[in-house]
Amino acid sequence: MRMAGIRNSLAAQVEMLVATGLAACIGVAIIMAMVAGEARAISGAIAFTSDRTTGPGVQNSTGDSEIFTVEPDGSNLRQLTYNKANDYGPDYSRDGTKITFSSDRDGSVPDQDDIFVMGADGSNQRNLTRNPNDDDSFSVFSPAGNKIAFTSFRDGNFEVYTMKADGSKQTNITRNPADDSIPDWSPRGNYIAFNSDRNGDYEIFEIKANGKKPENLTGASASQEIAPEYSLDGRGLTFASDRDGSFEFVLDIFKMDADGSDQENLTQTPYAVEFFSAWSPTGTHITFDSDRKDPFSGDEDVYIMDEEGSGERKISGILGADDYGPSWQPLKKLAKDVKRRGDK
Repeated sequence: MRMAGIRNSLAAQVEMLVATGLAACIGVAIIMAMVAGEARAISGAIAFTSDRTTGPGVQNSTGDSEIFTVEPDGSNLRQLTYNKANDYGPDYSRDGTKITFSSDRDGSVPDQDDIFVMGADGSNQRNLTRNPNDDDSFSVFSPAGNKIAFTSFRDGNFEVYTMKADGSKQTNITRNPADDSIPDWSPRGNYIAFNSDRNGDYEIFEIKANGKKPENLTGASASQEIAPEYSLDGRGLTFASDRDGSFEFVLDIFKMDADGSDQENLTQTPYAVEFFSAWSPTGTHITFDSDRKDPFSGDEDVYIMDEEGSGERKISGILGADDYGPSWQPLKKLAKDVKRRGDK
């Protein structure tokens, strides 16, 4: 599968004992509050890419990449795209009503991708870039939803572009002979993070949304740092790195502060490839993909963990298929707050 090739290259249980009726009432209230808090912390659907061919409601006999959603508890699997092309890389708008993604359905040859947008239910799918001879991929919405950042190969190398949400005013903002790709937009809209090999190895960079003042956040190293993802409060980012792997491109999910400090390995999974990550709406959990169940087969599954790296559990994945590239649907209340701030 195409994305597998890209990857090769590069609630806790609670027990309470109560002895009196009053204590029992207090205990029940505490438990209910904890359960409600946990439900709020991990609400919102998770969109991901899969080439699965079987399962409830799955219609994908050709085994191409399609976009699905699932609840954080692993329930309610839904297929959003249905065609014989490859659809991958979903990203929710900050109000949770739209998804942008990549597809080669209109390309002149396979793997010549365009950027598409659709409703969160899979409706009204539209091609935004209409660039049939080159590769556009890895798209993300700006916080206010009026712009999209994406990766393009139209200049002969990978560059980060921005455009209006209707596909107009497509602009190269990185303009560097190195490969710059996989952007993510900061919560206030004034910065875009991306990975670049302009210093040799891939590192996480941040650039102003107008293309000025690129800055290396992860620093010079002999390792590969890729696929940055901002937390919704803007205080930190997750990314993938092989710095602690037993060999190159054995990737773990890391977390760091927004200025690049306090870099920490969250997953620490030997021999596995863990590439894409996304934060929950409240910032208490992180979803990510991993082939840890069977690294030798390369089958990828979607997992959830808390923001410190504990409580890991699989929410999607079947034998012989790849589930990867998760995006977490934002909560409407938080989205409204972001829209009031708008893009800078």
